[in-house]
Amino acid sequence: LSFSSFSLFPGKLLFRDLDVAPNQAEMLKVYADMVSLEHVKAHPVPPYISALTLLGTDSAGRLCKYSAAPVGQIQCDMNYTHPVFAPLGLVPAEQFDQLYNRWRQLPQNPAMAWRKPGVIWADLTGANMFSYENRSGVEQVSYSFFDIMFSFPYRGGASSEDLFVEAIQGIKHTIGRSPIKDSVAAYGDIPVLWEVFLELDKHLHRLIGIGVAIIFVVTLLIFSFDIPVAAITAVSCALIVIEVYGIATSLINFNIFIAAMVLLGLGLSVEFTAHFAASFSSQAGDENHTRRLGQAMAHTFPALMEGSLSTLISILPLAFEPDLFTVKYLFGVIAMLVL
Repeated sequence: LSFSSFSLFPGKLLFRDLDVAPNQAEMLKVYADMVSLEHVKAHPVPPYISALTLLGTDSAGRLCKYSAAPVGQIQCDMNYTHPVFAPLGLVPAEQFDQLYNRWRQLPQNPAMAWRKPGVIWADLTGANMFSYENRSGVEQVSYSFFDIMFSFPYRGGASSEDLFVEAIQGIKHTIGRSPIKDSVAAYGDIPVLWEVFLELDKHLHRLIGIGVAIIFVVTLLIFSFDIPVAAITAVSCALIVIEVYGIATSLINFNIFIAAMVLLGLGLSVEFTAHFAASFSSQAGDENHTRRLGQAMAHTFPALMEGSLSTLISILPLAFEPDLFTVKYLFGVIAMLVL
């Protein structure tokens, strides 16, 4: 419900095992490319690399000198600039760790933080949540992040899942183009929970095919290599699963629970086909196929009906569960399969 009622979701662009000082430009490039995507927006709090150049003094003033005004403390590296995220360039790599650590240093007396607004901005960018490693007596960032926002305003005719998958594909493509791609990842409810949709349908189709093949081989072995019976059993199971799969996805959103229930249904469907196939196969000496079919139905259908009814009764309490999710994805899908 949350994902259909809200349009903005917080996220983070993570950087791990990366030497920040010489890679500031690449980090901001991938961030700038990321927030230019349709469904990703920049967070109101700037990335800590940007904030350091603009608010990196104790008084939260400009750390980098600005040619148009006599302000700033150091001459920053202008080899990379960005109108929003690096308008004054970047802190030189050889000075980054020293200046960054001074900027984020918490005062011994917490009340003094109000006299050092720079440290407040450092905290807002997440500096106190990063991981650091002590290298040659200097603390260096080993894990950090930039805050981002995932934006999904209502779009008529498109489901939320379609938009989520579209956004994740764009995010992965953007990260894949970066030279530091091995150290970058997007984190948040949307990419974590919905990335599985990029591969879920392919794996489900593959598993259904493998399951049907296993049913055919096992039935073939049990029924003394009776190929028609094995083929009918496997095809019947496949048709039951495809029917449930199609009806379920036309009524409710496809997700991992639908995939799991469909695979569960493949196993349960054997119960409705194998006994009938066994009864039909056991009368192989009778050349009257109509009589064989009638006798097989008479022998197995009552038991199959009782089995279906008992299964339906066993899951009936799920229909009264207050959680609509349980009713739809557990009771509903299993009931489709049984009926």
